[in-house]
Amino acid sequence: MPGYAENWLTRRAKLTQATVSAVLTPLGRGAVATIGVAGPNAAACVDQYFSAANGLSLERQPLHAIRYGRWQSTGLAQTSQERRDAQLPQSTPSAEDLVICRFPTHVELHCHGGTAAVQAIMANLQAAGAMHITGREWIDLHSPSCLEAAIQAALGESVSETAVLAILAQESLWREELASWITLLDQCGPLVAPLADMRELSQRLKFLHNRLHELSQTARWAKHWTTSWRVTLAGPPNAGKSMLLNSLLGYQRAIVSDMPGTTRDMVTGTIVWCDWRIELRDTAGLRAAEDEIEQAGIARTASALQQADCVVAVMDLSEPQELWPLTSLRRICQSVKSVVLAANKCDLIPDRSAQQRILAEVRDFAAQAAHPFNAPTVILTSARDGQGCAELLDCVCRQLCPVGSGFHGIGLFNPDLAEDLAVWSGMLGQVDHDLKKDELVMPNSPALLAVEEQLRIVRGEISAWLMGGGNFPGTSEQMIT
Repeated sequence: MPGYAENWLTRRAKLTQATVSAVLTPLGRGAVATIGVAGPNAAACVDQYFSAANGLSLERQPLHAIRYGRWQSTGLAQTSQERRDAQLPQSTPSAEDLVICRFPTHVELHCHGGTAAVQAIMANLQAAGAMHITGREWIDLHSPSCLEAAIQAALGESVSETAVLAILAQESLWREELASWITLLDQCGPLVAPLADMRELSQRLKFLHNRLHELSQTARWAKHWTTSWRVTLAGPPNAGKSMLLNSLLGYQRAIVSDMPGTTRDMVTGTIVWCDWRIELRDTAGLRAAEDEIEQAGIARTASALQQADCVVAVMDLSEPQELWPLTSLRRICQSVKSVVLAANKCDLIPDRSAQQRILAEVRDFAAQAAHPFNAPTVILTSARDGQGCAELLDCVCRQLCPVGSGFHGIGLFNPDLAEDLAVWSGMLGQVDHDLKKDELVMPNSPALLAVEEQLRIVRGEISAWLMGGGNFPGTSEQMIT
């Protein structure tokens, strides 16, 4: 079965032969929307509806020049029933002011950002013969390689400016990495029977197999250049989880009440801290509940704990007798890799010596619960006045990404590349196993030829990530004329 990059090349080759249109700005209402049109009949599709103020057709407009005009929906269904049949909004105006710009590879239309205007123009283009594609497919079409397409797509989903810089650095890092793998596989050369050659080949494949495994570990944090970490706040009722969530977010997101069991459903909020985007989840208090709705909330808490990248176990420091049962915290420490213990409501214990004494008890409790694993870090917090909240978030980030800031060096940021790496690793592992077979000492044996074929497949799939596949639209103005 071809790898992702080889399939990408096939899909992209088909796109280069078609006239396509895509909405390039985010979905929803906005001041201005951008629509892209590319392909052999792009200019003809646009000219059916666009009339430039200077009277020139699109193909006579100079490249990179912004031109104002009107988009006239003539020729389309105008009755209510016909609009429904054409899947047009009923309130679509018959004409729209917009500007266009012609590029060597495509045409850009900049129109009103309202949903109705965008849908109407896209329907016009489809009626003129332009196939609608997604924004990601548009990136694929205009990217010279699968690797660069993955990087461009990731940039649009990046969580912070630091993440953008990390993603931008990946092109050169991965090009160098993939090229080195191709060189190593080329050095394997045509396989011959001598055992010395087999041992040397085995050493090279083990080196590459170990490198693939090493890079696969970076996916744990590199994927969060574009996605949120999930951090769940859990604990007994009235430990202050909801107020702590509000304090961490900096605004009132969750309902706060002294009545136990107030939080029934999961409440979420998102922040950016240390350049990471973190989704905080407030959950129902863990206890034996008789109310069916509260029981459902507690069941959702259990699910949120399983999905969490890190759990903040919240305890009421002012009521140490209300500490969790040992088994509850132990279950979390055993099922979740990253746990931080928030000793909350420290503002209710003004005496520092008493505060430290109780804190020592909590740390002993945490160590017992986590045994034989490392005890979770305990942070003093006060959800009411914000004490310890910054320290708590710093600690969470260190738990999530212990290798450092997580924004330096090469990282497996793309799930498709990660999937291909896993396949290559499995194939190389199988080849290394096959090298131990006795029949490999025979020249041109079926086993020897099978090993060569596997190595050829891996090399081809690695190369596909760097290939442009030909017919890149940037090589000719024919795409829009």
